[in-house]
Amino acid sequence: MTDRVPAGFTTQVQQHISNLIQVDLLNGGQASPLLESYLIEALEAVYARHNSEPVDHQRFTRLIEPVVADALSQYRVTRTASADITNSISCAVLGAFAFQKFTPGGIGLGVVLASILAKAMAARDFILGDTIGGWYYSWFPPEPSLAMTATVMIAVMALLAAFAALSGVVSDPIQASVGLHRRRLHKLLDHLEKDVSLSTQSSFRPKDQYVARILDTFDMIKSGLI
Repeated sequence: MTDRVPAGFTTQVQQHISNLIQVDLLNGGQASPLLESYLIEALEAVYARHNSEPVDHQRFTRLIEPVVADALSQYRVTRTASADITNSISCAVLGAFAFQKFTPGGIGLGVVLASILAKAMAARDFILGDTIGGWYYSWFPPEPSLAMTATVMIAVMALLAAFAALSGVVSDPIQASVGLHRRRLHKLLDHLEKDVSLSTQSSFRPKDQYVARILDTFDMIKSGLI
């Protein structure tokens, strides 16, 4: 199911991290092709412990490369999911402090901003002046039009997309300080070892993307879209 859902664009940061994992973590710091040194030896040793037959080096490499490639692809997905989660948290914090509203995502924030804009425009055009209009519409807030809501929402989502490209500057140091990056990498290595020892397909499926989609769904429910 998740393979059919686009995970987003692969950024240069994601590709760079993938390359670092391949070279520094999985390949013992060697710039040689994937699995030519440290990883192939370690995984062959694991495989040999669970199988009595001799290991065919070339065949084993051929079989394990797609498993590692899929695991790294899943790891890149966590980067996109992390950006989405950071966006949702940022929207909630902004809504709470700036508007005293619960805005769990870009959709909720867009709805709130559209309501504020509709109120400001209605107060400006009020027959008795914008001051009295502002007081009046604070008690009887106008409903923003569908076109206004959609326009503001699209603008907010565009800004969040731009922010997502830089969100790692905020989220990565936090994740590193709480050990989340280390635990995720250890989990990747544990699953690779499990795949080799049990001769299974790639089993590394981090939950970050599901958390991000749950937050998006909650945002839509809170905004009344579903």
